[in-house]
Amino acid sequence: MKATLKDSLVQFTQSGQRKIDRWTAQHRCVEVLFDDAGAFFNANTLAELQQLQR
Repeated sequence: MKATLKDSLVQFTQSGQRKIDRWTAQHRCVEVLFDDAGAFFNANTLAELQQLQR
């Protein structure tokens, strides 16, 4: 993601918006598919991090 989009994202979130699809719709973007979805595992808790480390 381009660093130049930072101000746009900050303005978007400060306006109370949270739906990432609404923000990305305002910009040119391309969806990219990856063969290994596990490479992008999202760990938000200690348990999820431990699962990732196994």
